[in-house]
Amino acid sequence: METNYEKNGKKNVLLAEDNPGIRGLVERIFKIKEFNNNQYNLKIVGNGKEALDEIERDVPYMLISDIEMPIMNGLELLEKVNSNEKCKCLKIGIMSSNLDMYVNDLSKYNNIKTLKKPFAVDGFIKFVKD
Repeated sequence: METNYEKNGKKNVLLAEDNPGIRGLVERIFKIKEFNNNQYNLKIVGNGKEALDEIERDVPYMLISDIEMPIMNGLELLEKVNSNEKCKCLKIGIMSSNLDMYVNDLSKYNNIKTLKKPFAVDGFIKFVKD
């Protein structure tokens, strides 16, 4: 597993999200020049298994994941990523419209940020940049 947080001077961000509307919104946000300013590469996958496969090939700077996805959900992905020594520096953001349901599951991790869906563009930008 490589740890290539940056490529061509840009931070690699991996989004695991199965909802096409959210995927499209995040993609549009990453195209906002004032936000991105050529500092991020965005890769989008549709579930936790695809995200884990990508991370095993190349650990990104940041993982942003939905919780409720097919094949492998965000909690399963989070468990696997957190148990991998090479992912210790990985910034992790979790998004869900049902965050309240997962408070206990997420409380055991101290290295994640959370964002409730739906979210405002400014809220998402702060979520990524902080």
